Amino acid sequence: VTDAAGNVSGTTTASVIIDTTAPTGLTVAAANNNGTTAVPIANGGTTNDSTPALSGSAESGSLVIIRENGVAIGSTTAVNGTWSITLGTLSDATHTLSVTATDAAGNVGTASTFTLTVSTVAATAPTLVVNNDANNTLTPVANNGTTNDSTPTLTGTAAAGNVITIYDGTTVLGTTTAVAGNTWSFTSTTLSNGSHALSVTATNAAGTVSSPVASTVVIDTVA
Repeated sequence: VTDAAGNVSGTTTASVIIDTTAPTGLTVAAANNNGTTAVPIANGGTTNDSTPALSGSAESGSLVIIRENGVAIGSTTAVNGTWSITLGTLSDATHTLSVTATDAAGNVGTASTFTLTVSTVAATAPTLVVNNDANNTLTPVANNGTTNDSTPTLTGTAAAGNVITIYDGTTVLGTTTAVAGNTWSFTSTTLSNGSHALSVTATNAAGTVSSPVASTVVIDTVA
């Protein structure tokens, strides 16, 4: 720099790095973290977790921003090539999330899209009928009724696709899935003589569980 009197200053140098390359390698995954173990949520899937966790890979040091409808709803910085964030509460609805990574030079990588549906409403409770299935004929057994069939068939209704879990007290006897037509059926393993408090619940695609429906049956195979 030279002033008006002609004096010249000392020389100063500076370095600058030109980076016009957008970050690559961004990946996005989602998980239901309601329990002690995270459960993956498929892209386009349904979850009962209204605060799902997102994670993936990205250029180290890049700023990962999650947007919905163009509005940022969360951000985090990738460390050692990975990133993760737990979103704030999402409403019960389908959410299409756009995720981008921005490097230190301000270059923005190609957005990745992830869609998930949040549904926190409990599944509708199924119905339950305990049947004596001797001779391949289903004969309903009344609540607190007695049957000589130690492997009764349980039937009922539930939304198609719901997973029905069958209990004897607190012991899980098994599961089955409601089929088209909203019906389900399950033949029990051999039950001992005596009273059995049978119950069933329905779990929908989001993972929400219905209230239980119960029916007590007394097994008596003694002549």
